[in-house]
Amino acid sequence: MALDPEFPSDDPIDDVTPTITPEEIGADCVRNPIWPSEKVTELLLLWLRKHFVAGKIENENLRDRIWVNNETTPIIIATSAEWKPTNSNQRPAILVQAHDQIPLIRGIDNRLIGGSGNEAARLRYEAHWQGMHIIQCIGGREGEAYALAGEVASDILKFQHVIRSYLGFRRFRIERIGSRMKYEEHKETWMVPISITYEYPIMWRVKRTDAEDIADILLELDNN
Repeated sequence: MALDPEFPSDDPIDDVTPTITPEEIGADCVRNPIWPSEKVTELLLLWLRKHFVAGKIENENLRDRIWVNNETTPIIIATSAEWKPTNSNQRPAILVQAHDQIPLIRGIDNRLIGGSGNEAARLRYEAHWQGMHIIQCIGGREGEAYALAGEVASDILKFQHVIRSYLGFRRFRIERIGSRMKYEEHKETWMVPISITYEYPIMWRVKRTDAEDIADILLELDNN
């Protein structure tokens, strides 16, 4: 669905946003304070598969690229590790690939300054992680990779704030759309990469028992 920023839709957001429940991406990731990159990969795959269905594809040249959950699907939506160019039969593909998760240092020892009392400020910590995923849009025709990249980027751009809020991230956005290139593993296909970056915090508190364990370890090291 096309959204005009000056004339936003009056429809509820649920009417235009793919519905993804915690159960679909694994309930453990909702409880886990550290989001592993595999869970972001899984969410992106679900999001893309729910977009490439009848009635949701905006580009009229791609409306026959309906994803179905079997080997005859007209478009492949998978991880880059799952895709085999020799078995693709020249079908277009959207591949999701996780990249590095980088810790960002905030303050001294990731220490949170604030709270009530000296102990609260001394024992509370927060670390930020920055991650990246790349979505590879692959087409057998020269213009198809660009068309796929435009379709994918348009949908994520409109709803990246919804994804960010759902994940509980501080940031989730399209960083760049790369230039078209020949796909290295299959010279008859073209690929356009979309880089997505995100940032999320982890908060923890060092309890007195943890401090005592650390002191015991350091004392044992000194004695050795």
